[in-house]
Amino acid sequence: MTVGHVEIAPGQSNPLHLHPNCTEIIVVLEGRLEHVVGNRVAVLGPNDVLLVHAGVQHRGTNIGDVPVRLLVVYDSGVRQFVAVT
Repeated sequence: MTVGHVEIAPGQSNPLHLHPNCTEIIVVLEGRLEHVVGNRVAVLGPNDVLLVHAGVQHRGTNIGDVPVRLLVVYDSGVRQFVAVT
């Protein structure tokens, strides 16, 4: 497993990407996040959890006015990251 902490500033996004070798679990600790997963959009707030399966494109955007703090968990000790252009 890999566990990390991510912060996204207000109005900012992480790049559209996928993880070909692992599933990602995202837990929102603070703030509001719009997360595109494949062809769906989820709006998340504190204590919401999102599961992103391996190989699925996704991107999170902070839609609030404070930093979004996330706990991210991957089911692999070697997380692969592929940016989608």
